[in-house]
Amino acid sequence: MRGLRRGGITVHRNNGYRERGNADRYRSVLSLNAKTNIFPLKHGVDFLGFHTYLTESGAVIRKVRRRSKNNMKRKLKKLAALHAAGRIDAKTVEQSYQSWRGHAEKGNSYHLIRRTDHYYNSLMKPKEAAQCQKH
Repeated sequence: MRGLRRGGITVHRNNGYRERGNADRYRSVLSLNAKTNIFPLKHGVDFLGFHTYLTESGAVIRKVRRRSKNNMKRKLKKLAALHAAGRIDAKTVEQSYQSWRGHAEKGNSYHLIRRTDHYYNSLMKPKEAAQCQKH
């Protein structure tokens, strides 16, 4: 059996491997435990803050994990409130946001970054946010 194993994820070249009932044989060859499931690659892989999947044409798409987007939005709201209360400075908020933004730039997330930039500006720089348009 030919396959590729990377960081706990096994990729097999034969797309119909699971459908033909060979999942049990696959388990025994790799000696997987009972909690391990075998899924088709078309469902994608959730790894390192990204959901990575293949399109029909074979292109690899990396999108930021939904949980990461929601956590950053919540964190920005909290940091903006702390900044307004004078407990942290604007540089700390900017540094935290730029760190997440750098992470998001590693994937296919141009529009997500634009929306999040607008949200950040509306919280931290309301005068500048009023001038820019949300697209």
